[in-house]
Amino acid sequence: MTLEEAVHEQLTTFPGLASLIDDRALPMSLKKTTVLPAVTYQRIDSPPILHRGRAGQGPESGSKTSKARFQVDGWARSYDEAVALRKQIRAALTGWSKEVAPRVDRTLLKDDRDLSEPTNGRHRASLDFEMWAEEN
Repeated sequence: MTLEEAVHEQLTTFPGLASLIDDRALPMSLKKTTVLPAVTYQRIDSPPILHRGRAGQGPESGSKTSKARFQVDGWARSYDEAVALRKQIRAALTGWSKEVAPRVDRTLLKDDRDLSEPTNGRHRASLDFEMWAEEN
């Protein structure tokens, strides 16, 4: 299982969030036919980790630890619905850890913002999370 698959699983099985979105957690972007509320997620940054002067990723380092930044967006029909999504996304991912592959050591909320798209009437809660994980 990839880290992206683990994030998807966490978003769609966390009870409070799943009650709002069911299984509507999509990588990257919404489809035109996606029913709201829904969530999108994407990896936006994976900087190399340096430890003792060596990169923490790659076969030469001996370490599989990575630090990845994910953007998770809650898409809604109203501002109040977007606020409810933000609350549940935070609860699902803040402090989240996972013991089985990929092991996720910790997840921290790094940024949180509200956005609206007047042309299509959508509201969005956009959150960035930093995840420390052991990936293959």
